[in-house]
Amino acid sequence: MAAVFVLLGGVVGARAVTFEDYRHQVSRARASIQELQAAYADEYPSQRGQFIAATIALVRAELPAQETVLLGRQTVAVDNTWLHKALNDLEKVRGDNARRAELVAQIDERLRALGERLDEMQDGKPGASKDDNKTRLAEILRRSEYNKQA
Repeated sequence: MAAVFVLLGGVVGARAVTFEDYRHQVSRARASIQELQAAYADEYPSQRGQFIAATIALVRAELPAQETVLLGRQTVAVDNTWLHKALNDLEKVRGDNARRAELVAQIDERLRALGERLDEMQDGKPGASKDDNKTRLAEILRRSEYNKQA
C-alpha cells in the first residue's frame, strides 16, 4: 500500500511532529529494522524471539500508522499503514527464518528509500517556499517506492 500524504491547511489531530523529528523517526525505525536483520545470526533463538517482538513494538511506536507532520506553518497527514501491515505480516511468520528475513529486508528497503527522499527534501533548494516544500514532500511520497506491496 502506498505511503500517502494528504495535504491539509490546518492542524490535524492533537499530536504533530516537525519534519526534522519525522526524519529522525524514520531513521531510528530503519536502525531498529537493521538490528532485526542481524538478529537472525544470533546464537540464542529464545532470546531472538523476544528481541524480535520488542523491536517490532518499538518500530510501531516510533512510526505510528497515522501521524501529523508540521511543515512550516502547514501540516501534512502521514500514512504509515504500509509499515504496520508489513510488521503484522512479519509477526505471523513462524518458523520460516528465510521468509522473515525477506520481509525484514523489504521493510528496510522501503524505509531506506523514504529516508533518502526526506533527506533530499531537507537538502532541497535553500530559497524554496514552504508551499514548495510541502508540494515536494507530497510528490516524493507518491513515487513508485511507496506503491509496492510489503
